[in-house]
Amino acid sequence: VHIVAYCGDLGYGVARGAEMLSLMMACGILSRIGSGYLADKIGGIRTLLLGSLAQGFALAFYLFFDSLTSLYLISAMFGLFQGGIVPS
Repeated sequence: VHIVAYCGDLGYGVARGAEMLSLMMACGILSRIGSGYLADKIGGIRTLLLGSLAQGFALAFYLFFDSLTSLYLISAMFGLFQGGIVPS
């Protein structure tokens, strides 16, 4: 939910941040399905480690990019990586 405040701080408005959060959550649904499949193939612990590394990778992009388009892309990427971590 921090993306909403971050977008407000950057001057894009909280509505844009809410859109990014929705995109993140939608990608999280896909991630849960994909992570479940991956966990069946390589195991839950390995899936959790891979997802955590990928999530950290996505978070690092927030440090370097702050344009509206890049924030949407990073939010989608983060959603794809974070959704499967908790179920793993």
